[in-house]
Amino acid sequence: MLKPDSRKKSISAKLREENVLAIKQYIQGLVYGYSIANPDNYFYSRDLVGGDNYLWEGTPLECLYYSHRVNGKSNEKAIKAAGNDFGLLLADVLREDIRTFIAADGDRAKKYKREKPEEDKHFNENKDNSWIKFV
Repeated sequence: MLKPDSRKKSISAKLREENVLAIKQYIQGLVYGYSIANPDNYFYSRDLVGGDNYLWEGTPLECLYYSHRVNGKSNEKAIKAAGNDFGLLLADVLREDIRTFIAADGDRAKKYKREKPEEDKHFNENKDNSWIKFV
């Protein structure tokens, strides 16, 4: 859940649904890892996949870049377009998550922070784990 919720926008990369699902699962792992390690901090998409984490090779994110290259964009434009698509997919992941994330305007982009679990009423109300089956 994303508060406040923003209007959903479509990515420009032409991808198969299974690629989009893999990317979203990968992003969710990045978000959880960052949120657990930095519970009081906002994060930008660049905190997850920029800086020292800029190398997408061998990850599901790689197809975002290649989709733009295959469709005729230069290296520089493909990198920019893939980064924009990543930001849109990040917002989708946060919007679809059972946990609550807070969105705010940052210096040049949106920033996000997970609402603390004790304050996240939606998450705590939905703690039914009866669907989990153990062997």
